[in-house]
Amino acid sequence: MAWNNAEFCRLCYVLGKQIKQDAALDGVYLLVAGGATAQWEDAAVLAEWKGRSKVEHCFRLTNQLFLVGPMFLKTPQRIASLVFLIMVGCLIAGLLERQVRRVLATQQTPIQGLMPEGRDTLRPTIPRLLRAFADYSVVYVYQPEGALVARRFAQLTPVQAQILAILDIPSPAAVFG
Repeated sequence: MAWNNAEFCRLCYVLGKQIKQDAALDGVYLLVAGGATAQWEDAAVLAEWKGRSKVEHCFRLTNQLFLVGPMFLKTPQRIASLVFLIMVGCLIAGLLERQVRRVLATQQTPIQGLMPEGRDTLRPTIPRLLRAFADYSVVYVYQPEGALVARRFAQLTPVQAQILAILDIPSPAAVFG
């Protein structure tokens, strides 16, 4: 398709107007609040809306990291128990992430090699921290009669050792060996 000069100029003018309109609205939020929230100050409504990502982060943890799939629970007590356990798991995961980030912020020493391509980070997420231990294993050696002969722990990688040191947790071999 060939453009003549007048059509091209008109297109540039329309795009320029649209860019100016978009720039004027950049960073503007339209939030509608109802109920008790309608009485809040604008800044409080905006802060509450921006905090939703924390809740969504827990849902993402539940569905992806904890691998919670559909379940058929017969009693309300079992449903409540499962929700409680998931909530405790999310709280522990959040506390681990928070503690690691606090220590790293204080020390200003990143975890080396945790990110893809072996990059360093000062703000690791809990999925990355737990994924670092995904290939850690323990080997149990049994006699033919079934008696346990030995238990051997895998060697910690430098990333795993650094995470455990940050959390002030001894190696599994030291605790269970």
